[in-house]
Amino acid sequence: MNLRPIADKVERGERLTREDGLALFASADLLTIGRLGDLANRRKNGDRVYFAANQHINPTNVCILRNTCVFCSFARMPREDGAYTRSLEEVFAEADAARDNPTREFHIVGGLHPKLRLEYYVDMFRGLKERHPQVMIKALTAVEVAHLARIEGMSTRDVLLAMKEAGVSTLPGGGAEVFSPAARATIADRKLTGAEWLAVHREAHQLGMPSNARPAG
Repeated sequence: MNLRPIADKVERGERLTREDGLALFASADLLTIGRLGDLANRRKNGDRVYFAANQHINPTNVCILRNTCVFCSFARMPREDGAYTRSLEEVFAEADAARDNPTREFHIVGGLHPKLRLEYYVDMFRGLKERHPQVMIKALTAVEVAHLARIEGMSTRDVLLAMKEAGVSTLPGGGAEVFSPAARATIADRKLTGAEWLAVHREAHQLGMPSNARPAG
C-alpha cells in the first residue's frame, strides 16, 4: 500500500482522516509508519519524553479461568503451588514503597478469585487513597469488573461506581486477545467477548473514568 499521500499530509502538518487511519492500520510498512509517528511527535513535543512512574500491585493470582485460559502463566488455582492472595495489610505494606519514590500511579490487576468480593477491593482502594492521596489508582481490567459484577449479582455500572467512589480514577486496558474470535476461542474462550469488553469501558467512560480504550458511542 502506497503511504506517500498520507506521508505528505503528515509532513505538511495536516490532520489525517479516518480513512487515512484505516490505511495505516492495514499497512505492513512499519518503518514508514514509525518515521511518520516520530515526525508528528517531535513536531509537537520536541525532545521531551513523558512516562508514568507507576507501581504494579497484584492482590491475587488465584483465577477461575486457570484451566481454560492459556494466555498467561500468572494464574493459579486456589490450592495450587504458588497461589497467593494478599491481605489488605500486605497490600498496604507493599504500597508504602511509594513514600520513598516518585510513584504517581498504582496499577492494580489480578486473577478472577472465586471468593474475593467487591468489599475487599473497595476497602483496598479506599485504604490506598487514604495512605497515598497523591497517587492515582488505575485498577481492574474489564474482565475483573465483569467477574465482580457476576459474583455480586450487580451491574458492571454499579461495580464501577463503587470503585470510583473508593478512589479509582481509571481502568487499565488489558484484554485485547478477546477481539479476535479465533484467538479468543483458542486461548481464552471463557473470557468476555470483544463487545462485552467494550461495554465495560464505555460505561467507565460515561462515569468519568477514562481508560486505555476509546469505544465508540
